[in-house]
Amino acid sequence: MVPNSNYSGDHFTWSEGTWIQPSVPGNANYADVNWQSSPDASFWTGIGVSSLVQAGVDSIATTDPQYRFWTEDYPNSTVWEGPAISPGDSAYVYAEYISSNDCYYFLEDITTGQYQPFNNSCPYDGYAAANFINERVNGLYLPDFGTHATSGNYFGDSSNTYGLSSSNNTINIMTSNCLSSGTVLSQPSGVATDTSYNNEWYASSPYTNGC
Repeated sequence: MVPNSNYSGDHFTWSEGTWIQPSVPGNANYADVNWQSSPDASFWTGIGVSSLVQAGVDSIATTDPQYRFWTEDYPNSTVWEGPAISPGDSAYVYAEYISSNDCYYFLEDITTGQYQPFNNSCPYDGYAAANFINERVNGLYLPDFGTHATSGNYFGDSSNTYGLSSSNNTINIMTSNCLSSGTVLSQPSGVATDTSYNNEWYASSPYTNGC
């Protein structure tokens, strides 16, 4: 996460990221039709803190693992939309707040050349940070995604473009209880000078906290 306080309180309006979509093992305890309530390794970029304009791709551990693009103007619900994507493909995600009636998203599977742009109603203006995130959802275990390799992580406003760097971000480690005392589930490496970094998976035992 890059707080806008590092940039004199600049109101960020967009962010973008590129990554290799990780594969996850299937789990026969979670039927394919129940994919929205199954263990999930979510990867996304966006702007904001309590209100978020964000988009990403999830790796979902159903019986036959599923991989799905999505957009979201949090706290509104996730909208599952975008081109098909497979594990190992290169994903590109762009999210931009334009006005209270308009957020622009561009989602692309670079490997296949398939892409879809979206303009969605967007009442919640998140601007206080730029985010490059691995998240688990539903309070379920974090599927083993191995390594999540990212590159081209940029953000800014209508006049400025900034790159994620080793000096401008706050690194958050995912743990089982959201505290340093918890079991580490995943952890990002340091950011390289070319705006890239890796997320590394560490543990997938079930934990009930949804943090």
